[in-house]
Amino acid sequence: MEPIPAKVPNTKITIRAAEWIKGLLSRNMPVSAVAEITGFHWETVKKIHLGIMDEFLRKRKG
Repeated sequence: MEPIPAKVPNTKITIRAAEWIKGLLSRNMPVSAVAEITGFHWETVKKIHLGIMDEFLRKRKG
């Protein structure tokens, strides 16, 4: 298996694909709907969603 350049940690997708997913999630779409639209596995979309929430909480705390 070849390494994927510009890959999101702990996933098998590129940063560009993750940005697309983040854009859909920012429109308050459910994880399941984003997974269905993009064709990415639900767990992958959920990892990105959790990353968004962690980032939001970090910014809010500090």
